[in-house]
Amino acid sequence: MNAGVCLAMGVWLQGCVFIYPVHKTVQREQSFLVVDEKGMPVAGATVTYISNSNPHHVVQSRVSQQTNKDGRVRFPQVREWQTEATIIHGWREYYWTWCVTAPGYETVQTIEGDSAKSVEIVIDLKPGQTKACRKSFLTKADVTLPRN
Repeated sequence: MNAGVCLAMGVWLQGCVFIYPVHKTVQREQSFLVVDEKGMPVAGATVTYISNSNPHHVVQSRVSQQTNKDGRVRFPQVREWQTEATIIHGWREYYWTWCVTAPGYETVQTIEGDSAKSVEIVIDLKPGQTKACRKSFLTKADVTLPRN
């Protein structure tokens, strides 16, 4: 292909870029139930709900709450206006991960995004050493996965 055709194609493609507003869910509504190995609620566990986006695996926000006496915590849906473009990597796809800590229990942290419909997620804690939630992205060897 000659240089003139390549230049014309580039100019034509650049002219097809549209920037538009979109109202995105940046934090999905989500409920958690944290229980011990006997199925009893764990009050005072810290649940950190993490909003991530692709491309580039960017952490958008981290929100933490403590479970109530019933071992439950709920995070509300958060939506915001953003701009997107009709080019490669011109928009964000959100997914959510979480980390649960409680003194005397092993830390539970997810590694893979979850974009499924919101349901209450049950987190089974096992006795053990509590570690801080990692701030960076994880590998499967780093975590104990919860049950849904």
